[in-house]
Order: sequence, then C-alpha cells, then structure tokens
Amino acid sequence: MNPKVNPVISSKLLFSSSEFRNIIEGIRTLTSTLNYDELLNRILEIALTVIPLSTSGIFRLFDEKRQLLIPLAYVGNIASSLLHNTRRGESLSGKVFDDGIARIYNMNDMLDELEHLSPENQNFRNKLLTDEQYIARSMISVPVTIRGERRGTLTLHRFDDEGLFTAYDLELLKVFADQVAIAVENAKLYSEVQNVLQEVTELSGQIQENNQILQKRLEVHEALTALSLKNKGIHAIVKELNRMIKMPASFVDMLNKHSHNGNSQQIQLEFDDIAGLWDTEDHVPLTISFHEQEFYLHPVTVDKVLLGCIMVRLTGPIASMDIVTLEQSSSLFALEMIKKLSLTDIYYMETKEIFTKLLQNQNDDALMAKGVELGLDFSGYMSVSILEITGQFELYQTEINIQRLVFKLNETFNSTPHMAFGLHNQVIMLTSFPHAADAEWVKQSMERMIQEWRFSSSKYVLSAAMGTPYKGIVNIAKSNTEAQKTLHYMFSKQQSGCIQYKDIGINRLFLGQDVSEIHQFISDILGPLESTPGHSSQLEQTLHIYMSEDKIAINTAAVLGIHINTLYQRLKKIQQVLNIRFDNKDDMLKIQMAYHLKDTFNQKH
Repeated sequence: MNPKVNPVISSKLLFSSSEFRNIIEGIRTLTSTLNYDELLNRILEIALTVIPLSTSGIFRLFDEKRQLLIPLAYVGNIASSLLHNTRRGESLSGKVFDDGIARIYNMNDMLDELEHLSPENQNFRNKLLTDEQYIARSMISVPVTIRGERRGTLTLHRFDDEGLFTAYDLELLKVFADQVAIAVENAKLYSEVQNVLQEVTELSGQIQENNQILQKRLEVHEALTALSLKNKGIHAIVKELNRMIKMPASFVDMLNKHSHNGNSQQIQLEFDDIAGLWDTEDHVPLTISFHEQEFYLHPVTVDKVLLGCIMVRLTGPIASMDIVTLEQSSSLFALEMIKKLSLTDIYYMETKEIFTKLLQNQNDDALMAKGVELGLDFSGYMSVSILEITGQFELYQTEINIQRLVFKLNETFNSTPHMAFGLHNQVIMLTSFPHAADAEWVKQSMERMIQEWRFSSSKYVLSAAMGTPYKGIVNIAKSNTEAQKTLHYMFSKQQSGCIQYKDIGINRLFLGQDVSEIHQFISDILGPLESTPGHSSQLEQTLHIYMSEDKIAINTAAVLGIHINTLYQRLKKIQQVLNIRFDNKDDMLKIQMAYHLKDTFNQKH
C-alpha cells in the first residue's frame, strides 16, 4: 500500500505527510528561536529528525574576512578531526559551498576527497584514518542559501551499513536548509539588534551617570566657590566638605604643616610621613592604614607640586560620588593655597621694603615702630643670615620651598626677635639678641634645621651664611654684606651647611678680589714649575706634598715613595726653578698662599 503524500516544494520528489510534518515542525521551531547560539544547536537536532537515517551533523558558516567555512555547531559522535576550518572548493563541504550543488558521498568517495585537503588540514586527515569508527559510510551536504547568496553548509553523516543516504534524503535536507538560512539570518539580525540595543542602553546609562557626575561637580563647585569668594578660608571649605560626604575629612596643609579639621575629632598625623607617601611626581589618590584606621588621601597639587592633601577617615566604602566631590574640592583647596602664596608674596614685599630701609640706615620713628611691631629689638645685637635653596625646581616649587623654609625659621626662632622674608630662592633673616655670643646658638639651630632639610629633601640643597652680629641699625648693612660674601665663598667652595663670616678666616681678604688677579698670582708663583719640560707634574707634586707635610723631608719622601736623596735632588731643582729658598720666610709665605688660593678657588694641581 502506497503511503499518502502531500506536495512539497521540490523539483523531483514528493514527501510523505510524516516527513512533511517533521519539516513543518522543524521550521516552526527554528523560526521561534531567536537566540543565535541556541539556534545553531537546534538546527542540527531538527536535521536529525527530518533525516532519520543521519546519526551526526555539522553546520558550517562562511567567514567572509577569513574566507573559510567555520564549524559553528555539531551533533552526534563526531571526531575532532572533522571539525576543521575548510577552504572554498576543499573537501565535500568546500565544494558544495563553492558551486552551490548539494552532494551525496559514500565512504570511498569521501576518502578520495580527503586526498585533496590543503596542507594545513592534512593532519586532520591522518588522525581520521587512524580510527575507522569515525569514517562515515555515507554523507550528504547541502548549501545554506538566502536570496541567492550562500552562507554556509549543512552536512549529515551515517556511520553504519544498514542504510545509505538517497536522493530522497538529499531533497528533504535541501528544503530544510532553505529554511535554516532564513532562521539563521533572522537570528543574526535579532542578535545584532539586541547588541545595538544593549549598547544604546549602556550608552544611555553612561550619559545618565555622566550627567549625575556633572551635576555633582556643579553643586560642589558652586557651594565651595561661594565660600572661597567670600574669603571664608580653608576651614570653612573643610566643614562644607564634611557635610557633603558625611565622613570625617581634614585638609593637610603641607606648606605650613597644619591640619584643618572640619569636626571636633582631631586626626593625629606626622606631616613628613604623609608627604613621603608621594615620593614621585605621580600624585594619585591613596587608601592607607594610618594609626590603625583606614584613610583615603586625595592630593592637592599645582604643576606637579604637592601643596597638601584631603584626608578622609573611612567609615565604610567610599562612594563614587564622594570621589567626585573630593576631586572637585581639591581644585578649590589648590586655589586657596595659591591665594595664600600670593598673600605671602605681598607680605614678603612689605618686609623686604622695611629691610631695605634698615640697610639704608633710615632711622626714623615710623621705621623703628614697624621693626618693633615685627619683633625686632634694636637695642641689642643684630645679625643678617641668608639661606639659599639650590636645585631644579618646577613652577611654584621655589615659592613653596621658600614658604616652608620661612615657616620653619619662624617656628625655630619663635622665642628670638627676628624678621624673615623670601626673595627668589633665598630667605633673608634679621635676628636680634642681647649678647653677641647668642649668635652661636643661632648657628647651631640653623645647622640642625639644615640637617632635617637634607634628610627630608635630597633634591634641594640648603645653605646658610651668617654675618657678624653688631650693635645698632647702622651696622645691619655691614652684617648683610658679610652674609652675602660668605654665601659667595660657600658657592665657590661648593659647600653646604651653615658658615659664619668669621669662620672664613684669611679668605675674607680675597672675597672681593678679582678672580683673574688671584689666578695670575698663582701662576706667577707656581707657573715656572709647570713650564719645566718633562718635570712639571713631578716637581709641582713634590713641592705641594713637601709644604703639606710642614717641610719634613722624611715624611714627604714616604708619601711620595722615593728615596730621601731623590727628594733632596728634587727640592734643590725646585729652589733653582722658582728662585726661592726654603729657609726664607717670605718665600715660604708666597708658596703657602699660592697653594691656599689654588685650593680655595678650585684650581687643578
């Protein structure tokens, strides 16, 4: 009895009603699935239902960019060697895709096709031939096409000899493959739309978040700027910041080493420890454990120079909006610090003007009154000190270092009448004390200060020069000149530390001397040795060591590593060349002075 059949789209065959139902049910399932990854697996599951003889299958999609058929899904017992990328025209799937003609292959035909694989796929062939259970007895492959454009291939396998694929199965799979192409296209479009929708949703969320951040920045800016414009000061800004983030926050002023707390709970801190957290110019926010408490530190900088930091005691995770608040407030704190620097510059200018008048000995009542107001005692001894910072500075770094130095001086000499102001990379301090011997205490205090500076900052060198303490306003200019000469001497000797004018000793006689004249004097005295052919370095070295050893011949010979008679011969030659006698005091004074000046003014021996 012939089965009842219904006409289905086919050029040659009619399908049975059960087969037709399988195709219709499969199409309905495919079109109801829009998830791309899920669809790829369902295609093969339904294909095995439509073609009952099949036991496994592979669905390949063509990658336009790589020009390869890529196996995206498979079902059944398939060897991994079959899951390779295929070129157009290569193997069964490649030929089907290339010319668009569906094919049925038996085992022998398939083995023949394996002979023509590309070199990179030969290893797959070799693996497949080692295990015959993975060699299909029959195979059908059809192109997956939509609107005349081939998109991939659908391949089914039969691994036993109980039945082989027929042309009837091929037609069934062709009809199914046409619907597969439509379902894949729809799922792909749906996936693309979903991706676009997700991107739009994410973008919308980002825009909303950015709007919230912008709104928060505006709120913080308006609130804190209003306080700044009203000159409420840093303390008021800190209080407002505490209200905004609802966590204990302080501003640490690294210039004057002062902490502005916005609440009653004080934060104990070591300023040098905090400054040391940023040992490079990369000033980024930090979360640290400090005194058994977690803190969030946001640096406040201008041109890579650390002015201070906002210190927040964490009572929980810090919210992103709180970070926005801190970022925005840091610029206001930086502005306040710049204002403070500007006010300090004005104070320095006023103080410098008073100091200049004192140097000019303008002994009027108003000037005297101003000096007393600054804490000076004109009835005692007065001394001028000049402190100079040398090194490579960023913009604002000089001003900041000078302000820190002035703060340190005011802190150190709090109980001693003085006035101090910054001038470029120098700080000039006028100190008054009841006894001239008190200057030694001032020197010792400065030396300790310089030691602390050297320990905390290896990038910048601090030197201090002190003039002699004198009584009366009339001698302030003299002490200032001495301090300047001392600083010049330290520069020529490349010395740091603290030196008083009196410590320079005999060199004071030459500080104002033309350097070229000093060089000429050295050349006049020692030059003849240097012009003696073949003996200049030897004789000059011998004389230098002989003078250094207080003219003790045996010591000189030991240092030079020569026999004592050799030394006497050299000394005799030196006396002849220089026209001197070692027992002549005037001659020895000239030689000693020449070597002293040569050492002092860094001449090469």
